[in-house]
Amino acid sequence: MRIVVTGPPGSGKSLVGAALAAALKASFVDGEDVHGSGAADDAQRMPWLDAVASALVRSAPAVAACPALLRSDRDRMRATCADAWFVELVVATTPAPHDAGESLTTDEAGMRVDAAMDLETLVAQVVSVWSSRWA
Repeated sequence: MRIVVTGPPGSGKSLVGAALAAALKASFVDGEDVHGSGAADDAQRMPWLDAVASALVRSAPAVAACPALLRSDRDRMRATCADAWFVELVVATTPAPHDAGESLTTDEAGMRVDAAMDLETLVAQVVSVWSSRWA
């Protein structure tokens, strides 16, 4: 099991990721702890995404928290971790232009959830969907 919790800054990726990992009895990898606090441009972001994906593979079963806002980011992570399943935290507020991402599409493994849900309900929903498809 390799799950990546993704979303814009402030969406609760680390909180949700840690709670989800605990519920699934999996390791937790915080992308912020891998090579510092992420990266600002492609030249920095690509090696960072590779490092997070590699940590996810090494730590499996595992849940990682990582922005991966763009489809190309998620594709990059899947190049290292082909069975990654993404949980996109959706926020109601419009992100700043630099935080704008690309939502998961129907051909990507994963699900979108409302980041405003209470943590217990959100984790239960993700566990239920993941378990019904991949367990």
